[in-house]
Amino acid sequence: MGAVRRALSAYESRGSRAAFELATQALAAGHRAMDFIGSHDPHDLQVLPYVVGALADLDLGVLETPRLSELLMLGRRPGDNDAAAPDIDRLYDRLGSWVLDAESSAEYAQHSNGAALGEQRRLKALLHLVDLEGARGEDDLSVRGRVRRAVQVMLRRLASRPDALVHRIACATLARSFDSAVREGVSEPSDLLLSVAHFLVEPQSFESIAEASTNPDVRAVLEAYVAFLNPHVDTNDGVERDSMRLIPLDDALRVAGHVTELSRGLGAGGSYRGEALRRVVQRLGRALETVARARGQAELIESSSGEADVLNDLEHAVDALRRLISGALRRVVEEDPMDIEVIGDVPPPSALVERSVRSGAPPTPQQFAMAIQELVADLPAAIGAAISHVLDRVSSLPVSVTSDVFAVPLEKRRTALPDWLLPQKTIGAFYVVRALGGGGASSVFMARRLEERKNAKAEGFALKVPAYDPTTARSLSEQEFLQLFREEAGALLSLPQHVNLARFVTFDLAARPKPILVMELIGGLGLDRMIRSRSLTSEQSFQILDGILAGVEAMHGASIAHLDLKPSNVILRDGGTPVLVDFGLSGRKLRPGCGTLDYCSPEVLGSAPADYSPSPLPADIYAFACMAFEMLTAQLLFDAEDETAILSMHVSHDGWPDRLAAFAQIPEYKDLAMVLAACLRQDPRKRPTVLQARAALTRVAKPLRNRPWPLSLEQPRAELSA
Repeated sequence: MGAVRRALSAYESRGSRAAFELATQALAAGHRAMDFIGSHDPHDLQVLPYVVGALADLDLGVLETPRLSELLMLGRRPGDNDAAAPDIDRLYDRLGSWVLDAESSAEYAQHSNGAALGEQRRLKALLHLVDLEGARGEDDLSVRGRVRRAVQVMLRRLASRPDALVHRIACATLARSFDSAVREGVSEPSDLLLSVAHFLVEPQSFESIAEASTNPDVRAVLEAYVAFLNPHVDTNDGVERDSMRLIPLDDALRVAGHVTELSRGLGAGGSYRGEALRRVVQRLGRALETVARARGQAELIESSSGEADVLNDLEHAVDALRRLISGALRRVVEEDPMDIEVIGDVPPPSALVERSVRSGAPPTPQQFAMAIQELVADLPAAIGAAISHVLDRVSSLPVSVTSDVFAVPLEKRRTALPDWLLPQKTIGAFYVVRALGGGGASSVFMARRLEERKNAKAEGFALKVPAYDPTTARSLSEQEFLQLFREEAGALLSLPQHVNLARFVTFDLAARPKPILVMELIGGLGLDRMIRSRSLTSEQSFQILDGILAGVEAMHGASIAHLDLKPSNVILRDGGTPVLVDFGLSGRKLRPGCGTLDYCSPEVLGSAPADYSPSPLPADIYAFACMAFEMLTAQLLFDAEDETAILSMHVSHDGWPDRLAAFAQIPEYKDLAMVLAACLRQDPRKRPTVLQARAALTRVAKPLRNRPWPLSLEQPRAELSA
């Protein structure tokens, strides 16, 4: 705009007052130009050249540089803040709304070179608008709202596959919208990555977005995904491969390794969600690597010899990734959680392989293909393709591992072991075979006694090592943390032998490089797996719940709480008897890091009556109620889009969370719901003891044992009509 140039010239020759007056006239001219632009259909090809000309002039004078905004600052009075004038903020809002409205309907407009050039001009203006530091005025909510909508509109515009003439500037505009979203605190890089991976498929789109981003955290996660998508050149034959296949089809191990490599580039910015995404993708990659190395299906399921339940771990990682994607879509594009596409009524791959190994009834290729397809539904296409490629080989594996498999001893196969572990893989008097998992305040390994390290048939143990993580570090020094571990490990000596408790073997506080707690390694199916595969009955469920309470009763009798009750910490020995495992958090006092968020009592989360001295025993009763609801209904009692929301639900309910209140509306379930509600009371002193809870559950379970499982949260239609 010539008016802006005249204002700049006046500032040099005539002073600030004259420059401000001309800048005010330039702003008024900008609003008149916006009146003209806004009065016309952005897709009307007849007036498009005039609209584009006016938009180009407005962009040059108002958006490409903050000169007009700076000139308007000359009119500030003493005491005014540094914010831009409200009228220029209003111009930004008008222009942004018009461009975004136009882009929202561009997919349905008539295609032509003229239309493409017009869209290029609009997108260039939008890019400058979201990139403009001066756009941040007094009304930050307005700026954040504009940036959020720019991300939403541009994601959907690119998903509609715009004309090649528009594609690159659209990618650049989305990239700068991402940068602005992070700068304004609207979104985190990990959420933006998951959203764009959900909407887009073409590698060239990701490359263009990564190249155009100027925020280092945004660029880091995008470049990691670009490296994952890029065509791979096999060094053996020099042939470039299809980017969606990632690597040669006959090389499942390298596909899995590519997923693990992706995890190393995630977690930019050090945010909680970024770190959560990195860990989930790393867990997924490690599980895929193990599947890719398997010589037989028997290696992929849990057994009494201590073989890792690899497929179950993989499915848990996929579920966790799906939840992260769902939360990202809620936050970024404000969509409801994606509906999981049910391909067919088939069990998950782990259940099919379990049946194949245990009963010799292998699934048909169609069944296994459908199970894989259902597993990867709603995941980004490239990640889903990688998972499918690795799992495709499972159905062709022999059921039993032939003797030549052990030509490479188990202990020499690659395992996901931490960097601090000694090269000899020893901790105290035990030899670490592989990692079994981690969480809470410990890492868990499958181990053998050192003298039996080469004997694949030797007894395996669950070896737990205290994990001093950043969350714990906020409240305890490492010395205090280790002292707590010593005290609680010593308390476990008083645990009685019990059919529903994993046997305590020993603990070694002097073990190097870290102290260890050693428990019996239980062979059998995890309760979480039974719930997910819909393999329970109501009769079984109540029997298992009674067994869990029997184990908790034995622990509470010794004044020890488990402090991490959840389905994955219950193993069904020989498919029947529930056994509590993972005593890495157990002890006689509450401490930071206890429990898992979905099952955490309010006092564990720091919300307790002022006159209450926290005891760990009621926390188990609360967690048990959460677990019982999940086990009986196959639904989490507390479920929300992110961890903060779940925490809020735990500390704010009145003993009747929404799902339990709905459950109680069904007459047959009212008594059961009242027992669970009593266990969920906010005041720990008002919760029943384990003896009282067990007796009450036994009483209310009698009329429900023959009900179809899972117990539905919906009333029968006959009752509704009545």
